[in-house]
Amino acid sequence: MPSRIFPCATAGVLRTLAVLLAAVSTSACLSIEETSSNFRYGSMTIRASAGGQGTVTARPTASFFTGPDAALPNSRVTSDQCSIELFAEEAFLPGNLTAGSSVELRVAGDVFELTEESGTPRLYTLGSSGTFSYSAGDTVTVTVPGAAGGFPGSQVRVRLAEPIRVGPQTPPTATSGDYAITWQTDGDENSGVLLSMRFGSFANEGRADRQLLCVLRDDGAFTVPASFMVEYFSSVPNLRSINVLRWRTRVTNVDERTRFYIVSSTDTTVFDAP
Repeated sequence: MPSRIFPCATAGVLRTLAVLLAAVSTSACLSIEETSSNFRYGSMTIRASAGGQGTVTARPTASFFTGPDAALPNSRVTSDQCSIELFAEEAFLPGNLTAGSSVELRVAGDVFELTEESGTPRLYTLGSSGTFSYSAGDTVTVTVPGAAGGFPGSQVRVRLAEPIRVGPQTPPTATSGDYAITWQTDGDENSGVLLSMRFGSFANEGRADRQLLCVLRDDGAFTVPASFMVEYFSSVPNLRSINVLRWRTRVTNVDERTRFYIVSSTDTTVFDAP
């Protein structure tokens, strides 16, 4: 998975990226000292769930950190791929750079301020409420004031991920063959879909710790071959679940060694463990 290209020092921070929420993280550990260059990264995750009346409730989190030069995950998926990966719940960890006193989000005329948590410096959140609402088709403009010796001033604009509406489903079984899933899409090539079939074993303290992860084009349909799901159906039944996530990314090169990266995502649980 993409997180393997980052060092141990930054892998935890990168787990806040929405693209990695379903695929956290089997990083191969490369120390910063072993790289030939040191880069600055801004990472913002805008993780959303669908609400009533067509609105979406989103929770933004941002951190800023240093690390080696590396390719960032891109939601513009060109081919469907599946693999067995480790799974862990998302974790939001602070970076090692400050980006100023607050980070501004502007959505449909509303302005929100992310500030560093009092007990966790270098982790920017939305304060007591933690969330904001938006509608399908909205965009967000993120403005970072910057700080001397920290992350420089910058601005990124990205279209927010629309709710993912999955078609009628029948829970897959070990004898039902291939698993076909459909969802509503507008054909935007800049968005992708993550299908995560999560499972666990008797030895993992009663929690899901592995997944069949499919990184897909947002084209409205995919069929998982039955041969890919052998390990899923061999696992403990009450640790299985299926989650589908739409994500959209945007990266801005602030200067020759600074990148600001935003991931917007919405997800839904198709089937959950009983």
